Amino acid sequence: MKKKLFLNFLVSACLAFNFIFWFAPAAADSSLTLADKLQQVLDTELARHHGIGVSAAVIIPARTSWHGVSGVSHGTTSITPEMLFGIGSITKNFMAALILQLAEEGKLSLEDSLSKYLSINPNINGTITIRQLLNHTSGIYNFSEHPSVWDTIFANPQRLWTPEEILTNFVLPPYFSPGAGWHYSNTNYTLLGMIVKEITGSKVSTELRNRFWQPLGLTGTFLDIEEQIIGVIAHGWYDLYGDDTPDDLSNLPRTSQYSASWTAGAMVSTAEDIARWSQALFRGKVLSQAGLDQMLTFHAPTPGEPSIIGYGLGTVKFAHRLLAGEDAFGHGGWVVGYSTAMAFFPEYDVSISILMNENNDNCLSAIADGLIRVVIDYLLQSKAMPWMPLLLFDD
Repeated sequence: MKKKLFLNFLVSACLAFNFIFWFAPAAADSSLTLADKLQQVLDTELARHHGIGVSAAVIIPARTSWHGVSGVSHGTTSITPEMLFGIGSITKNFMAALILQLAEEGKLSLEDSLSKYLSINPNINGTITIRQLLNHTSGIYNFSEHPSVWDTIFANPQRLWTPEEILTNFVLPPYFSPGAGWHYSNTNYTLLGMIVKEITGSKVSTELRNRFWQPLGLTGTFLDIEEQIIGVIAHGWYDLYGDDTPDDLSNLPRTSQYSASWTAGAMVSTAEDIARWSQALFRGKVLSQAGLDQMLTFHAPTPGEPSIIGYGLGTVKFAHRLLAGEDAFGHGGWVVGYSTAMAFFPEYDVSISILMNENNDNCLSAIADGLIRVVIDYLLQSKAMPWMPLLLFDD
């Protein structure tokens, strides 16, 4: 019996040794912490893609969280974790959550038509439902695609645009009848902002702050133009003159662009706040399960949007090729001078946010892919080693 136990122990030890030898990470890798590896992704990809500045955050529930920065805001002023960035269309995700919360309170129905709340101009069909606005199946023309919209907006950067002026000046005839197709349209979310104001009698920023930002402690998140921003905004950069040289936009007032974008894309935030919002929302701390299920019911296909394979209610399902082949949903954001991404990985409950102070999609994608690869590798390596059975032989 003692001989058998010794043989059992010897074989188990040999198996364990072989397991460690073949599958343990290389010594060079083990010398780097998770934070080191995540920071390495930021620094490497920013340099490789000639980026200017980036702030990113990762939350791995019950394990760790990380916030890293790389590059500069301007001159020799480095990006800091507290800096704010324009988050563009990630604003839509907050707006969808707000609409769904109002629906849960019985203050509206997703099947309500626009005409119940708003007087509609001739190019907007009053039978369009709130749900069709949320998932971009309304057919309403995207004001951002109007041939003269940006020349007009930047010609007078201090002008304060009202939602009504945007609808009147830049909304052309619809792409299709309500529900007959899919086309991304910022106009949908301008209309949703108008509906929120009509129903609540409040500013949209007041509703967002009282319902989400204050309870969740998102102290670095604001709806620009509607409220005063507290904090330092990273300088945004954009090639204004087509000479392949990015220009510092800090001396250009945000008033015109951000008032035009409003509830479709005028929020500013920090990487940490966006990752924390992603965790709260997609892990069921903001909406009921029924509301979250509706948000995550994705319409497909989404023609003209190669980076996504479905659109829910203010939420996109990302194409697998972008994020190490993993399932992920969230939203991207683009506003002149800033590109952003918020991604939640349901298999791991991991949230990643990336905010850049330029419009550099290749760099943004490379950083996102690199960060999730590091996180997955960390999660796999941190699992307990499989138990090696002691009794390998019968008596």
